Amino acid sequence: QEITLFLVSTALNDKQPDIVRRNAVTSIQTLESHTQNSVKLEIAKHLQDRLARKPMDHVFAKLAQACGVLAYLKTAQRTQFFEHVLEEMAKASPGWTAYEKHGIILRDLREVGGLAHIPPAVRKKIVEWMVLTYIGEPGGYGTWGRSRKVFYSDTAAPLIRELVKNSASVVKSDIEESAKSSKVKAALRDEHVSRRHEQLLDIVEMASLDLEA
Repeated sequence: QEITLFLVSTALNDKQPDIVRRNAVTSIQTLESHTQNSVKLEIAKHLQDRLARKPMDHVFAKLAQACGVLAYLKTAQRTQFFEHVLEEMAKASPGWTAYEKHGIILRDLREVGGLAHIPPAVRKKIVEWMVLTYIGEPGGYGTWGRSRKVFYSDTAAPLIRELVKNSASVVKSDIEESAKSSKVKAALRDEHVSRRHEQLLDIVEMASLDLEA
């Protein structure tokens, strides 16, 4: 506990060089799997005290995830943090031409535990954005697109597959429900786009079966 708290202090110290702060987080990640739950609860209390009433930023959320305690922090602050993530997603749009922004947003999301610790209400909206980004839009036009049935973000697709697979049991119903969204429903009128939605459902179904096995 003392070692982890020392590393936490180092990681949050903006006077330290970036490489020192990154190494502190890496060390915490190494220790996390060997840390007893009783110790994690104490670390979570320490982090919550440090956060107090302030909004959580990406650095803090990433650190809490490295400690294995993000889920223990206050729901209101986690909700506020992930609502900000959703805002960034909306600014980027799920359109395939925003592929460069997709990579940054989704890799940042992976760093804070992916979809596992997002409160349900905001998670449902984030999953809907990910579904729209993954399924793309009808292709078949343009110099380079005539042979491509669907235009989608090549950068986002593998990251989304990884994120939904890692949280399959949590997001399965969200992906199923996304088909009722007006935007998703409109996109699914195209048979090729619809197949990509089915791919996502297959991924979470197979991942869920693996967990049960």
